[in-house]
Amino acid sequence: MRINLLIILIFAAIINSSACPTINISSTNVTCYLGPNGSASATINGPDAPFTATWSTGQSTTVANGGSTSISNLPAGVYTLYVVDQLGCTSTHVVSVEEPSPVSGVISNTNDVLCNGGSDGNIDLNPVGGTPPYSFSWSNGSSSEDPSGLSAGTYSVTITDANGCTSSSISVIIGEPATPLTSTIVGLDAKCFGENSGGIDLSPSGGTSPYTFNWNTGATSEDLNNIASGNYTVTITDNNSCTATNNVTINQPTAIQSSLTKVDVLCYGGSDGAINLSFNGGTPSYTYHWANASSILVGTTEDLTNYPSSTYFITITDANGCEHINNIAINEPPLLTTFLIPTHIKCFGDNTGAIQNNVNGGTTPYSYNWNNGANSQHLINQPAGVYSVTITDAHGCTVSDNTILTQPDAPLVTTFAVTNVTCFGFSNGLIDYNVTGGTTPYNFDWNNGQYITEDLDFVPAGLYNILVTDDNNCTITNNITITEPPALVS
Repeated sequence: MRINLLIILIFAAIINSSACPTINISSTNVTCYLGPNGSASATINGPDAPFTATWSTGQSTTVANGGSTSISNLPAGVYTLYVVDQLGCTSTHVVSVEEPSPVSGVISNTNDVLCNGGSDGNIDLNPVGGTPPYSFSWSNGSSSEDPSGLSAGTYSVTITDANGCTSSSISVIIGEPATPLTSTIVGLDAKCFGENSGGIDLSPSGGTSPYTFNWNTGATSEDLNNIASGNYTVTITDNNSCTATNNVTINQPTAIQSSLTKVDVLCYGGSDGAINLSFNGGTPSYTYHWANASSILVGTTEDLTNYPSSTYFITITDANGCEHINNIAINEPPLLTTFLIPTHIKCFGDNTGAIQNNVNGGTTPYSYNWNNGANSQHLINQPAGVYSVTITDAHGCTVSDNTILTQPDAPLVTTFAVTNVTCFGFSNGLIDYNVTGGTTPYNFDWNNGQYITEDLDFVPAGLYNILVTDDNNCTITNNITITEPPALVS
């Protein structure tokens, strides 16, 4: 096309050089692509006017020397003007009417909305063609070349250049994650009070994976295990830095608490002790494990009845396996004992016996039942015999014992034989004294103060009094007379 145009121009120059009409031609380009507002005009000079000027569009006019001819409303193209003077000499000139490239735009980049429901999308538009500068009319009312802060949707723009030429509508879609970033959270309560046995199952969805997690405890895992009761909050961040929060409360059972009341064994060695258990907390149902001080299982019921003295340990286990331990001692009184100390009768037939009753253990006060009907602790002024006592303490516990009060086998008994003085005034009297019974040895005290022997020998006539004392200070007395014949009278 350009080669042909050059040939035509060269040919026209050759003709002009032979005094044909000269043509001074100019053009006005089309304002908008495919627009019909281009124009061309020419001024014609030559010696042989008037001229016939004919355009390749078919328009023909007669032009005087120095006159002009023009065509208008032209689309872009190459137009030829043929000028013939009166001598038939023809001049030809070619003119080109240009047009701009069409106004358009290239979407060089779009940034989708990062988070579902957000408004951080943007469009990078590069306008081309037409005549700068450009103005922009977006479907959302924006007049910016590169609109930003966009929510998801379809956006269209019309570009207008400096000549008022407009582009066809250009559309672009701003996307977003299909669903918002969210999560479901399920908490598993701690099984036992104060125990780190809770857990959290977190299930994130939506947004743009992968996700990161930030718990208020500092943990960064998706799920939490072996945690204590409390309030837990997590912030989930997706690959676009979109965030969502969720929270859950991990509960725990109340602590198992117990109190124990007991009934002590009433009598030493008995099995009438009891324990009443009261408790609360934990998670029903419960099992019970009672053990004694030797760690031997002794019961699986809530309460204990009819048990001997010991320290008992109760382990309460709830439905979650939580355990609570408590203990209490069932006591018993000391063994109820008695020790009888007799004071035996010193003199046969006396009521001077006594029994001291030493009682220990059991639970005071005590009561006493003697076989002689007495109810005092001790006995005094008692005759010889067999004595037994039953002691009953405040709980009805009893102990019995017996003892014997003894006395000498026989009472003190004396016999004596007297040999009287043979002659008046002589001292040849005799007393043969014999003692039996009582408790040997014996002591003898004659009233003359001179004798402490059992018998008296070679004593004068007179009245003799003797006091016999045995080893228990039992006594017996006798009055014995030794006689003598009358004096001889001369």
